[in-house]
Amino acid sequence: MGLPIALSMTGNVTLPFLSFAMLGWMSSDALYVRSLYIPLSQLFVALLLAFDTSAQTAVALAAGGQRLKDVPALLRSALVLGLAGGIGLFVVLFTTAPLLAELLSVPADARGTFMSFLRWTAAASVLHVVPVVCAACLRGAGRPSRAAAIVLTTAVLEVACVAVFGFGADLGLWSVPLGIAVGCVVGAGLAWHALRGSGPLPPGRGGHAVREMTGHLRSVGLPVAGTFLVLFCFSLAQLWIVGPFGEGVVSGFSLAVTLQGVVIQPALALGTATAILMNQRRGAGRTERLHRILRSGLELTALAYLPLALAVWALAGPVAALATGDETAALEAAHYLRVVGPSYLMMGVTLAAFTVLEQIGRGRTALLLNAGFFAVLAVSGLYAARHFDTPSGLYWVVSAGNVGGAAAVLLVVRAARTLHVPTSSSAAQREAMSESE
Repeated sequence: MGLPIALSMTGNVTLPFLSFAMLGWMSSDALYVRSLYIPLSQLFVALLLAFDTSAQTAVALAAGGQRLKDVPALLRSALVLGLAGGIGLFVVLFTTAPLLAELLSVPADARGTFMSFLRWTAAASVLHVVPVVCAACLRGAGRPSRAAAIVLTTAVLEVACVAVFGFGADLGLWSVPLGIAVGCVVGAGLAWHALRGSGPLPPGRGGHAVREMTGHLRSVGLPVAGTFLVLFCFSLAQLWIVGPFGEGVVSGFSLAVTLQGVVIQPALALGTATAILMNQRRGAGRTERLHRILRSGLELTALAYLPLALAVWALAGPVAALATGDETAALEAAHYLRVVGPSYLMMGVTLAAFTVLEQIGRGRTALLLNAGFFAVLAVSGLYAARHFDTPSGLYWVVSAGNVGGAAAVLLVVRAARTLHVPTSSSAAQREAMSESE
């Protein structure tokens, strides 16, 4: 299960990174505007993950408890609620675009382009809800390969459109929202075919689906979204910290952070696979060996990230030079990766553990820990960058934080030992027993 999830999640971020890199070869202005959008994209990531994890958890518990008849209604509930949330977020970003341009200190000659790009990209991003939620339901039902096909198809088409229309039709920056729209529409069609044709969904309707999905949103989805809202604030703070050092530094830093988004995907995927296995056992009423599943997942993550951290550190220069033709941006990206790269070993294990924590109903704990952690990093990074008059101060603080944050893994291990059977599964088991009698 872990491999298809890892491939889909890594591809889902690696391929957009390629589109980001292509903009770096189109023009420095396009790269700069796209760099400014990175923290704002965290808002859509937060929304999508809220419904992704909620739908995945709900379906995994239903599958473990032999309640697949409830899955169609759970899917419909997640889609309706997710699309409503996406439209609401688009309206907020559309109306606040001038304020965001002011907050990010966008130069006057780039302000109009930034606001238009923000609005069009936000509108296209609403469409992500459909393929994301459908893929989550397939993963929860034990169909990770089909889910991976949906996610990867969507991402490949997005990048292909940037390459074809960005270079071929000379659309440049505007090929990004076009690519998102095309990829999402095709991905949604593929997802619907998988679910209706060869997917796991039998006919049926669950009247309690909205209540159950809302419950999972409260216990799993919203805390996960809250974590990414914290990341949104932290990303804005980092851009504000490095902003005074020039556009080249901003672009290079954003390029490195985007590549970092690729690096963290295996940890998120392994954590997700571990959580699915734990939730399926919980749904079946078997909680006695959950901590062993968690330990195996974390050990596998550590084994994966040891060579990965070394590779990032060793290949930082060539990768950054390949990603952009802007020499200043490439040098800054390479510098960030050399400073922070070795700490990815500890960061990977911590991320996998926190992903499990979020998806087993302990999301509020993860949110509080993340909020405190990133607040300390932001304040310390600001002080270090200003005191030493270099963005390197921020980078060293991030690296130290990745190492020190690994201590929180002990809390996740403790939480796994105290898990219980979820209420919905217990009720379903009692109902099945009464029917058999």
